[in-house]
Amino acid sequence: MKEQFRYSGDLCIPLFPALASRNSSPLLRRITVIVAVVGLVACSSGQSREGGTDAVAIAAAAAFHPAFTSKLSKAEADAQKAGSIKLLFAGDTHFQWGVADLQQAEGRMAPLAALAPVFHAADFRVVNLETSISDRGQPFVRKSYIFNTPPENISVLQNLKLDLALLGNNHSMDMGRVGLERTLRALRRAGIASVGSGPDSAQAPGPFLFSRGGVRFAVLSYSGIGEASTFSTRSRPGVANMSDLSIYQRVRAARRVADQVIVSLHWGNEYYPRADRKQIKFARALIDAGATAIIGHHPHVPQGIEVYRGRVICYSLGNFLFGSINEDQTHNIMAQLEVDPKSKQIDRVRIMPVLGRYRDTGNHRLRLLDANEAGEFWEEFYVLVRDLSRPTVKKLRVYPDGSGTISVR
Repeated sequence: MKEQFRYSGDLCIPLFPALASRNSSPLLRRITVIVAVVGLVACSSGQSREGGTDAVAIAAAAAFHPAFTSKLSKAEADAQKAGSIKLLFAGDTHFQWGVADLQQAEGRMAPLAALAPVFHAADFRVVNLETSISDRGQPFVRKSYIFNTPPENISVLQNLKLDLALLGNNHSMDMGRVGLERTLRALRRAGIASVGSGPDSAQAPGPFLFSRGGVRFAVLSYSGIGEASTFSTRSRPGVANMSDLSIYQRVRAARRVADQVIVSLHWGNEYYPRADRKQIKFARALIDAGATAIIGHHPHVPQGIEVYRGRVICYSLGNFLFGSINEDQTHNIMAQLEVDPKSKQIDRVRIMPVLGRYRDTGNHRLRLLDANEAGEFWEEFYVLVRDLSRPTVKKLRVYPDGSGTISVR
């Protein structure tokens, strides 16, 4: 079985390692092979109950390894001194249309040059990569929009120091099976991990496991959007399907080996600023199962954030790098989860409004909104948060630089 990914970081664990490093001890290599065989046997036997395939795989992998204020609150100041672990999440990303035009005129990094320092300042960086990265494959015929970019654009992601690409979305299979294989290969060779698509339904969702500052994290990625033929099965590569009931088992299994379990969901209605009742119920059920944060995308506009049972639900980040121009687009957000390394809990989510109304500027050069620009955004976002959860909106703070936070604990 091929290794799902390869990444050089603080700690990075493939879900089903084919074999240990050649530099490992003979005993470690034997243990690794046994673990892989156990996983394969469980898969072939069709186990799906808790404690079956997913639990074995995840455990085996783990074994290796508003009051608006003008100043920082005491909690904020204390967090900065303590050195919170910062996980940065950005929304839908592709290189089509206006993005490609700007790159051709001013260079590959032109659209994101102003945001590179924000990425560099984080401890772990994630985007929803909504495109194939392939020079081969056939476009999926039953779609209006096919997103694919040449492999050269992998350098843009490298320049952001991207750690993880979320592939649980409805564009990862735009160039078919070959395109997905080429995308996974391009990311792997660039030192960027991926989760959400893979060679089969056992591997596609993840989790991707890593650690920062002594805190163990697990990330799973799923899509609820897409043609049936693009979703992975036991014998077919593709995207992890959000409707697969094993999602709850995977979350519970991941929670047993990780301090923080983050679930990425590609879902919802395009250009609608509110999550529907089914989404809210589903997100809360995942929290009840053990997830500590939900990161959503697909609507192309931000939706509200709520704190439920001391956990974070970001229903939609909106777009990030998205080349279209239309009247429904709004400004977007990046969400940064800030984790206390001592308690190993999420203290707050920092919200960074990002330029998204490209029609106002005439180009796709992204940057953070300043305080004056962000005023209208925060008025609207406050209402979205309030309508989701009045206790949460009381924790919302907005700062002079245009950013905001929601305290979690």
